[in-house]
Amino acid sequence: MTTIRITGQIDSAHRLTATVPDRVPAGPVEVVLMLPPAEPEADDEAWLAVDILGG
Repeated sequence: MTTIRITGQIDSAHRLTATVPDRVPAGPVEVVLMLPPAEPEADDEAWLAVDILGG
């Protein structure tokens, strides 16, 4: 199985649309959705608060 990353949109009728490279043949595919978080998680906020430059 080959994996490629694409970005798409889900419309108000819950349909997914995306443009794929021309080298991808027509036919069925398996789709895995990665949804952005609604709000930053506590761990994300703690990580962003770390002063990695020490300044």
